[in-house]
Amino acid sequence: MEESAERKKQRRFKVKQGACAGLGHLLRPVGQIIDISTGGLSFRYVASNARSHECAKLKILKTDGSFSCDRIPFKTIWDYSTPQDFSLDSLILRHRGVQFGKLGDDQKFDLK
Repeated sequence: MEESAERKKQRRFKVKQGACAGLGHLLRPVGQIIDISTGGLSFRYVASNARSHECAKLKILKTDGSFSCDRIPFKTIWDYSTPQDFSLDSLILRHRGVQFGKLGDDQKFDLK
């Protein structure tokens, strides 16, 4: 309960279309950012059989190339399947929330 109260203290900002998050140097999975705060973000992604929870670095980028912030330490807080309006057996949509770890000054500046 304390964790959810702590998360609510940080204002979340909706993100415009074209902002993505990816895990690790291979950006797997990569997905659309839904919202972001100074403490973390949530994103939607298409799951693969090779999902990895061991990765400890995150990259945030805009698809038009105008912004990139990488090597952001994080931990996954939650990750669940999302309901789908359509049915494709091979396609699984997921929603993940992550909490940022200790950020460098440059990373803090970039995220603000």
